[in-house]
Amino acid sequence: MEASSEHMLQVHGSKKMDSTVLDCFTVLGNNNEKSRIDAGVKLLEHVFVKQADFEGGDLCSELQYTLKRLICGVASSRVTARKGFFTALVGFAFFFSIYISKGCSRNSKKELHATNVSKSVTDIYAGHIFVYGALIRSGLLLKGSAEDMTLVFNGLLETGAKRSYLVFPAHIFLITLLEKIEKESFHDTIWPLLKNSVKPLAEESLEMLHFLLIGRSKFPEVVKKKFLTNNVGSPEIIHENFADLCQTSNGNTVRTASDFNHPVHEEFCKQLVKYPLLRAFWEQGIEVQLEKPSESKKIIAIEMFYYILKHLEDKSQVPHLLTPRFVDMVLKSLEKLWRKLVSKNDRVCSRVHEVFVNYMITTTLKEGKIKDKTILKTVKKLCFDAGGDVMFDRESGTKVVANLMGMLKESGVKKMAEMFGDVITGMSGKKGGLDGEEPRAWNNKEKIYAADVFARLLGQPAVIGEMEWKTEQLKFLLNKGLFYSAMNEQGEAPVGGLLADALKQTFFRALNQRMPKMENVRTVLNALVKHVNKIIEAGKHLLRQPLASEVMTSWQKLVATSESLERKIEKGKNVMLARVFHTMFLYMGLQLLADPKLADDALAELYSCYERAEKERKEKKLEKKEERSEIGVEEENEPQWVEVAVDLILSLLSQSSKIPRNMLDMFFFHLSPHLTGPALGQIIQVLDPAAQDSPLSNSLNEEDEMSDDDDDDNENSGEDSGEESDSSEVSDVEGEEEETVNDKFRMDIQQALGSAATQTDTESVDIDEMDEEEGKKLDAALSLAFKKYKATKPNKNTKKQVKDDRILMHFRIRAVDLLEIYLKSEHAGTEASLGSYIDIMLVLFSLLEFCIRDSHQKPLENKVRFDASRLSSARKNVSLQGETEETIANALRSLMEMGEKTTGPVFLDMGHKVVECCTFLVKCSQKLPVRTEDNSPIIEIYRNALVNFFTKRDCLHQQNLFKSVLEIVWEGNWTLVPLLIHFAFDPEIRPFRRNQALYLLTIFFRNRRIRNIPDLAQIAELKLKDIETSLSQSAIKFLELQVADGSRKPGRQVKQKFMHELFVLFVTIWHSYGEGKKGGNSIDWSTFGKVLVSYREKFDLTAEAKTSFNKLARVLNVTWTSIPKDKKQEVKDKFNDLENSGENENMEVSSDEEEEMEDQDNEEEETGTTKKSKKNKKKEKPRKKPENKAKLKKRSRELRFDSLSKGLEDVTFSGLDGNVEVGMEGGSDSESEVPNGLVNGKKHEKLHKRKSDVSVDNERTHKKKK
Repeated sequence: MEASSEHMLQVHGSKKMDSTVLDCFTVLGNNNEKSRIDAGVKLLEHVFVKQADFEGGDLCSELQYTLKRLICGVASSRVTARKGFFTALVGFAFFFSIYISKGCSRNSKKELHATNVSKSVTDIYAGHIFVYGALIRSGLLLKGSAEDMTLVFNGLLETGAKRSYLVFPAHIFLITLLEKIEKESFHDTIWPLLKNSVKPLAEESLEMLHFLLIGRSKFPEVVKKKFLTNNVGSPEIIHENFADLCQTSNGNTVRTASDFNHPVHEEFCKQLVKYPLLRAFWEQGIEVQLEKPSESKKIIAIEMFYYILKHLEDKSQVPHLLTPRFVDMVLKSLEKLWRKLVSKNDRVCSRVHEVFVNYMITTTLKEGKIKDKTILKTVKKLCFDAGGDVMFDRESGTKVVANLMGMLKESGVKKMAEMFGDVITGMSGKKGGLDGEEPRAWNNKEKIYAADVFARLLGQPAVIGEMEWKTEQLKFLLNKGLFYSAMNEQGEAPVGGLLADALKQTFFRALNQRMPKMENVRTVLNALVKHVNKIIEAGKHLLRQPLASEVMTSWQKLVATSESLERKIEKGKNVMLARVFHTMFLYMGLQLLADPKLADDALAELYSCYERAEKERKEKKLEKKEERSEIGVEEENEPQWVEVAVDLILSLLSQSSKIPRNMLDMFFFHLSPHLTGPALGQIIQVLDPAAQDSPLSNSLNEEDEMSDDDDDDNENSGEDSGEESDSSEVSDVEGEEEETVNDKFRMDIQQALGSAATQTDTESVDIDEMDEEEGKKLDAALSLAFKKYKATKPNKNTKKQVKDDRILMHFRIRAVDLLEIYLKSEHAGTEASLGSYIDIMLVLFSLLEFCIRDSHQKPLENKVRFDASRLSSARKNVSLQGETEETIANALRSLMEMGEKTTGPVFLDMGHKVVECCTFLVKCSQKLPVRTEDNSPIIEIYRNALVNFFTKRDCLHQQNLFKSVLEIVWEGNWTLVPLLIHFAFDPEIRPFRRNQALYLLTIFFRNRRIRNIPDLAQIAELKLKDIETSLSQSAIKFLELQVADGSRKPGRQVKQKFMHELFVLFVTIWHSYGEGKKGGNSIDWSTFGKVLVSYREKFDLTAEAKTSFNKLARVLNVTWTSIPKDKKQEVKDKFNDLENSGENENMEVSSDEEEEMEDQDNEEEETGTTKKSKKNKKKEKPRKKPENKAKLKKRSRELRFDSLSKGLEDVTFSGLDGNVEVGMEGGSDSESEVPNGLVNGKKHEKLHKRKSDVSVDNERTHKKKK
């Protein structure tokens, strides 16, 4: 009877619930977490209302039914279902704690028992655990009686013991209860259940150890020392004897994988770091356990290491954790992961990398403000102690030591350099291994790696100003790498040839590291040269590569020149230029010791440049001596030294110079703060492709003579086997260049003819119809075109020309690298002039256009694009001193006029960079003083560009040109926005342009900074009022015209895309005023909403437009009545009758479709890759057309064919001869009299073409039959 009543109650409760509410139980098992939460909230709301309306004091039937369903659900075999039902059960237990304090336990025993055939025994046990856990998580158990708490705690202990894999989830809930429980409750209910199960630590389980740790720390008055001494064997859980404790917590007691993440490990480490026993525990526990490592022991070790780092406050204890066996385990794990010997998801290796590399470096040490002493101890443990490796980073594939190196301060860097210096000299040795290996000396591989680390230490930011210390370390590398002594210094191992070569390379690599100032470079180099000269003169040390007599002469000449320049600098004569030459001579002098031939040639070039510069300086000094005496003003003895230095660098780059590029780059980096306009102009002139004289004319002429001699020798000898292949390659290149020149020549002719250029071969131009003035213009244009053709026509010596172009390209790449150094260099207290930026910008775009036209210039093109991007980002401080708005306007005009001077594809390719630079110039103009005049030339340029963009079909500007300025706060936007409103609703503008106008208006209204800037807010509100009023009136008028139209279809010029953009625009305006003030006061929202509803009731929308309309209707709080299906069918029938009434409407529809296709083509050209991606999406989801629309088209086509065939029923062509077609084509007069428009014009031409094709096919068929 009781079971029957229970069943009836359950059925009664389910019937009272709506089907949508019952579906919530199904959704609770969904894989989507958000769906599960929403279903639980919906179910809770429904039951809460029912329980509130229930008059009885007990549970309502809906709540009883829901509670039973949730209890059954937590015993599901699916994990996602358990999560959903458990979350809902916790919520119900929290909100209905008054009603179900005892119901959960009673229902769980009733619903979850072994006789339930629909559940497995394991799921039933898990269900009990989750029911108890819900009572704990909701806080319901803490409000209950001590009897309930005892029942739940004991139930969790017993149920968790049923299966080994249920221990962990049951223990998690028990720990949650212990953390929330009060002292009295713990003493009365929990501790009596636990104290009888306490065993010695060696036999204790992880769960009981966790209980004891929490009980002792939280309730020391309950868990007393006396009890622990009698039952555990020590007064504290954490004590000096770690043997028993480690036996409990090590990997030997692991039962399941969940034990690796058991919370007892974190709790133990959390309490351990408070005791002075951390080092002892690590050495006696973890280190001893790793003597015979296993996977479980490794995981436990790295987890314990992580938890200690997480809770450790004294970060100086970290090196004590890096014991030999632990470091060895870490190194081997990282090496396996780096060499891909294990999967990247390997449990041990991936966790070691996560903890040791990421967490220890980025969190523990970097954020802990570690002292240098701790970092040095850590490096010593990793690189020099047993278990470590001096090449730790290379062997592990990480940057642990490198990151530690970057944390060091000045004194720490010096001490670390001393440690690795001892490796190079052999003063220290590698310690013995873990398996009893004997200590040994460092091998060459380890010494070479130590030298590399040593060089990196010299470039650390902490010692960037320590010039004296850095000079001494460079002398150390210089002595070891370039010299040797018959008697080694005491304690130092001899340096072999392999190590010496590596040290020599390390020395020059360290020498190339950047220093704060060029004077620092000169000081260091001067000290090194003097040091080398002193060693050579003393004769105690010998060069490993002895210098020949002529090289020794060069060295002596260098030393003399260096001393002479040094005296000039000390006297203050021509100081800056002398410093440049002095630095270059010193650098190349050291190169004499490494590569004598290359350095000797480079020094000869330097001597030549130096003598020429001195000669020019003296001549200028004599020329201006008389002027200075007349004026009475003393001028500097070093006029324009920066220009001379830049000219020297360009001269060396233009030749096949032997001077290393990195040296020239280093010098130019130090010259960047001193660059003047003329000095920068020298580089710009080299890059200008429109320059008449080649920047390599002198050097190329010399090479041309040499190549001519070589060619003559090859022709006379005739024995080279590869001559034929070379000639064939030359002919191929020649042919390609002739084709390119012919194409350019043809384009120039067409541009010269202009409107007179014929579009097809059959058309012609009557010269007699031209007047005399047009004829003169045509003659001048054709003459200029033929001159260009003659100038660009390739010579016979094509091979030499191609070689020259390649040399020029590489030279320009080097020059662009100089500009990149100038743009990147950020020297303290220096600013770049905007005028110099504009000059660089214009020449880069001219060069970019030149590179795009020539496919061989691709390497240079990539460099130019990169520099243009860096230029527009303007990381350096830009100085506007002396600049006017007209200067910026001229630069903008030059950039925008490129679309008129260049071809379409070329300008579109570089259009993105043009947009970036134009926006950069606009931002710079905002920093100029405010103009008193209203007409700004910059605003006028953008206004004209916007008008051309919307009115001219051949305009090549991109939409982003205006989008980028509408996104910023610029006064010119007040001029552009009214124009956009006008173009958006102008029916004469092409449809896709009107869509873009609405999109740009949306971008403008999304810019909330206009209203948020206090200084502009008042002015902005007034101007926004006029703009919103104009927009509101235009939109309402447009919608009223559409509604007033009698057709059920939108007009030809109105596309669904336009309506979508219009709806999005007004939604944006509504939301642009923030949460407190929705919508603009200047927009007549009431009228607009009414017209909007009228439009929607009349017209159907696409899915995209419908979505945006619904958003707008929601914010305006308007509703509309949809047309019933039967009425829609009546309208379609009427429309069908109209379609069948005649053919004129079909002709209009076809013309509309052609117009639409044309607009789509224009839009594709404008949007580029964005449009292609949209097409791909449309291909993925094909659009389904209604069947009735297809039938409608088919019916209208049949009626059109019937109307066209009237009067032709009796006409046949069966006896017509094929030759008659010739006569028909010739009879144009008779054909022109036919009134049917489909036979005239182009349609008629297509008809003849089809007939001719049919006749050809008939002829081919007739031949095959024969």
